[in-house]
Amino acid sequence: MATKAAKETPKTEVATISNSLPATMDASMLAADAGIGREQMSITDMALPYLQILQSLSPQVKKSSPQRVDGAEEGDIFNTVTQELFASEDGINVIPCAFQKAWVEWAPRDSGGGWIASHSSDQILNHCNRNEQGFDVRKDNGNIIVPTFYYYVLMLKDNGGFEPAIISMARTQMKVGRKWNSLLSSLQVMGPQGLFNPPMFAQKFHVTTESVSNAKGEWYNWKLRADGLVDNADLYQVAKKFAEQVRTGAVKASAPPTEGDDVDTHGDSGVF
Repeated sequence: MATKAAKETPKTEVATISNSLPATMDASMLAADAGIGREQMSITDMALPYLQILQSLSPQVKKSSPQRVDGAEEGDIFNTVTQELFASEDGINVIPCAFQKAWVEWAPRDSGGGWIASHSSDQILNHCNRNEQGFDVRKDNGNIIVPTFYYYVLMLKDNGGFEPAIISMARTQMKVGRKWNSLLSSLQVMGPQGLFNPPMFAQKFHVTTESVSNAKGEWYNWKLRADGLVDNADLYQVAKKFAEQVRTGAVKASAPPTEGDDVDTHGDSGVF
């Protein structure tokens, strides 16, 4: 799951740091001071990255965009915090830890676009009309309500580390999400009392992207493959703790970094 190599440093608000230790530094010295300075910091104090599929209109892909990331291509998976790119065919390995469904409110493009709010109940649809494009539009302000799946995951790294992140799925992406939910719910393992369905955070998946199309156009969607059970007890406990933090509300999905783009008619990067 190696990240894509870029020709030059991406233009980001926060500079990324190489994981390679300078030749002039002693690893044992850094290890002895590990964690110092972050004693008061927890996961709730950090920006939880989104893992997004880049589309042809994504600002990271467009050469004329100030958010252009060198080397970015449509179909790549993009980490919105670290600015890392993962090639479509290589993908990422994740442990899904928690699932939430929300009804996300977006402003239409002709009103400036952008994320407005996240509603925890479908009761908001009682205040909407369905338009000719199949969108639920609020009667009072014209904003669009989009049902969205949120998967809180641990993204596994090649060096044995991990990073908490969010994968969101809306519109046509929800078809993949429903398949994922079915895989998570149908797995059975033999235990002392017979077969049982293991917790969500005990399962691993390999996630890539693939090109799909319909009468409205062509775009990239998620593709996933079950990759067995978590085989490290320490990692299992980390995933379990992350799931609990989501369940109790200590960790919540923030507004996605749209950077000028919203969720389009496919549920991918684009505009209404």
